[in-house]
Amino acid sequence: MASPDLPIVHCTETFQKLVGYPESEILGRNCRFLQYPPPGYTEQTGPTTGFDIGQTKTEDSTATAGDASKEINPSAVIHSHAIMQNDSGRMTITECIANSVEGQASFINYRQNGERFWNLLTIIPIENGGRKYFVGLQADLGPVESTEEMKVAKQS
Repeated sequence: MASPDLPIVHCTETFQKLVGYPESEILGRNCRFLQYPPPGYTEQTGPTTGFDIGQTKTEDSTATAGDASKEINPSAVIHSHAIMQNDSGRMTITECIANSVEGQASFINYRQNGERFWNLLTIIPIENGGRKYFVGLQADLGPVESTEEMKVAKQS
């Protein structure tokens, strides 16, 4: 009988180094957890600024509502684009799993330290001892640089 959420049942040291999580925090989870900022980070705050959307850094690190100098946190914008990119990748991978076929999609993932990176996921269905598994191979395609890079990726 298959596990309901396709948990990770094995990970290599290389994968642990790629994502920054130890094996104990990887096993038993679906790899989808990498598509979201780690605990302590949110859509509203970024790993470098720590300011909410609509705030700008001032001398005393506060901003007032209605301030004309408000800025949108670039980390939050990138995260919004990441959600759209990842939705497309999830649909591709979900279809491959449903049909038990090999597939590939790119995702924007987060390392444990909050750093975003492009991840190329390849899945391959295998059977072992009457159980079906999907082997996932991950390739780091580099850091997510900017919102412009995200727009180009979405259009391709």
